Amino acid sequence: MTSAEARWREVAMAGHTHDVATATEALIDPDPEVRQLALGALHRMGTLSIAQLAAGAADEHPGVRRRAAMLLASYPDGPVLPLLHDAEPTVVEAAAWAVGERVPAVIDDELEALIRLAPKAPDALAREAAVA
Repeated sequence: MTSAEARWREVAMAGHTHDVATATEALIDPDPEVRQLALGALHRMGTLSIAQLAAGAADEHPGVRRRAAMLLASYPDGPVLPLLHDAEPTVVEAAAWAVGERVPAVIDDELEALIRLAPKAPDALAREAAVA
């Protein structure tokens, strides 16, 4: 097992062993895979804050932003709107899916963004998610 794989395993396990410190520290790891796992671990433990989620949504790596977008389905007050305008189509698709999964339902700004995306998003999966 490589050192990267060991770190991935450590952070993933943190979510199952309620090791908040390890997961929180991993949010600033140089490896984007570790940052994605940290978001998931904190979510699993019920300790992921809106501020941490917003940082993930603003991460430089699209994989981290995509993971944050997926998690935003469970955080109606989280910052999903900027992700509906992301340059990476897979992030836009995940954000559109998250808006549709949120309870309570979408807010006006999010709905307007989805309406604009549905016919115009360059990526077919993003258009489909916006419609769904």
